[in-house]
Amino acid sequence: DEIPEIKIIIITIHAEDDYIFEAYAAGAVDYILKTESREEICKSIRRVYDDEEFIRPYIAKRLVSGYMEAHKMRQSFMYLLSIMTSLTNTEMEILKASYYGKSRKEIAAERFVELNTIKYHITNILKKLHYKSLRHLLSDIKELQLFEHFFKDN
Repeated sequence: DEIPEIKIIIITIHAEDDYIFEAYAAGAVDYILKTESREEICKSIRRVYDDEEFIRPYIAKRLVSGYMEAHKMRQSFMYLLSIMTSLTNTEMEILKASYYGKSRKEIAAERFVELNTIKYHITNILKKLHYKSLRHLLSDIKELQLFEHFFKDN
């Protein structure tokens, strides 16, 4: 970005998606594996020199796949975040305690209520959030890091 006329071609042995995404995010215009032929590397240099836009098919496939995965994750994140705001304070506290590994019995003891009361609240949480199991819900919350980023103080 500091010197826009300089164009970067990455030539590497790393074929992992993270390296590819980071290279393009940093401004690379091409990403070539060292296993490519000399001719292909020379073509890349010519294309870049001639300002031709080009993305290798295997890179394009990975970029599209990465975009789709990020989009799906964002939709899941926004959906779950929005419906979690429908929980009562009590339900949110029970969900958070479950998330941090407390058993239903421990939560009931801490809240000075019967175990059935905690089970009742968990049933309501699952209905509101459209989940069949608490384990699956907690797994999704962990993957999306909702408590780490948005519900720290609840």
